[in-house]
Amino acid sequence: AVAYDNMRNAYIYQGKLEEAVLCCEKSLSIRHDPGIEVRKVMMIPVIYESGEQILHYREKIVTELESLKAKGIRLHDPNAQVGSTNFYLAYHGMNDRELQQKIASFYIQVCPELAWTPNKERKARKPGDKINIGVVSMHLYNMSQQTIGKLNRGIIRNLSREKFHVRLFRFTGGETHLIKAIAEGADEVIDLPSELKPAREMIAAYDTDILFYPDIGMDSLTYFLAFSRLAPVQCMTWGHPVTTGIPNMDYFISSQDLELPGAEDHYSERLVRLSRLGVYYYPPELPDTKPSREKFAFPEDCNLYACPHAPFKFHPDFDLALAAILRSDPKALLILIEGGTFKHWAELLLKRFSKTFPEAIDRVRFMPAMPTKDFMSLMATADVLLEPPYFGGGNTTYEALACGVPFVTWPGPFMRGRVTFALYRQMGVLDCVANNPQSYIEIAIRLANDKAWREEVRAKIRANSHLIFEDIEAVRELERFFESAVRQHER
Repeated sequence: AVAYDNMRNAYIYQGKLEEAVLCCEKSLSIRHDPGIEVRKVMMIPVIYESGEQILHYREKIVTELESLKAKGIRLHDPNAQVGSTNFYLAYHGMNDRELQQKIASFYIQVCPELAWTPNKERKARKPGDKINIGVVSMHLYNMSQQTIGKLNRGIIRNLSREKFHVRLFRFTGGETHLIKAIAEGADEVIDLPSELKPAREMIAAYDTDILFYPDIGMDSLTYFLAFSRLAPVQCMTWGHPVTTGIPNMDYFISSQDLELPGAEDHYSERLVRLSRLGVYYYPPELPDTKPSREKFAFPEDCNLYACPHAPFKFHPDFDLALAAILRSDPKALLILIEGGTFKHWAELLLKRFSKTFPEAIDRVRFMPAMPTKDFMSLMATADVLLEPPYFGGGNTTYEALACGVPFVTWPGPFMRGRVTFALYRQMGVLDCVANNPQSYIEIAIRLANDKAWREEVRAKIRANSHLIFEDIEAVRELERFFESAVRQHER
């Protein structure tokens, strides 16, 4: 059964869903574990063929979870038994609140102990006491995935030490320069065990006033930790930019430019709209060499359109815009990134493209994942960068704008598709912001073909990019929110 479980996990990450389901069935035939039944229900494709297929799998999750509830299954440790989150739902381009709440409600019903509250009396805060803030994250200290660390390092380091005591709750792994810098920026670092119950008991042993989760949904352990009431105030932000549906998560920290009117309906948490992005991002180290097409074996006589995002961000709706660009610009070469995990995702995406725009498929080129400086050099080499709708860039946009390279963005209804727009707003540079699919296509084609305008836009970005880096006012605004949330709880 263990061998089938390992094979199942490998197939899931490769996007080979049918093979993963078969492994679940084989495993269940050897050892019945309700966790495997749940994992089977929650498995969905990484790359979709159509919007209809997305709807099918979302409906399938709801129907099959109801069936499991009707069977009366019970879980004693969802992290150990299921060991996954509903990570890929956020890439469907839909309001996930209702579905996330149904999933969270299911877990509470089949494992009531998830909503655990420690049986201890907290010390009352005295006037003038520092606010104890605990940061709980797996990916803040990830050796290979550094986005969460880059987005949050400056917040941890620059929170006022006159007002706050900053404690990091982390799960041990290796160490990089970034991981070391994050730890050095805190007042205290607590290494947690990798099991759910001991980890939550250790967190609860500290009198923490606020628990801050940067990235709920990216790993199963912090997702299931968030079900417990481990601090009077529990909040999250947009490392994984989607609501949790978890009753014990109090606040989702976002910003005004990331949210449209009525966006409260997207969240089970109380939505906090800061006036700035809640990020203190250090300027990245730029590539050592000038952009060079020769370095990447790109032709000199083509227009380079790069969409440097993971394949699972490519919603089927995006294909029409890509097809229109390739058809309208015969010199276009579309550069994509395979993704750091499995090449099979790229193969699935190419298979879909071959149906959407078969006549231009020979002008789509996938590049392997590469070190950060090479990645930034690739972006700087492009004539234009394209951002997928529905779920765009965060860290990638910061790196691109540091290089002075324009990203064409088409901000959508959900915050996960509005980060690049919000950064442009903060810079006061809106030339590359589209308001519909047609304007997205037109801006991209003009950037690629109108060199004078492209250089004008690049100059604007270079002149104003300093406005998005090392934003100390973003830290001060977060501090005011944390203080307000604690005061409100104490009333």
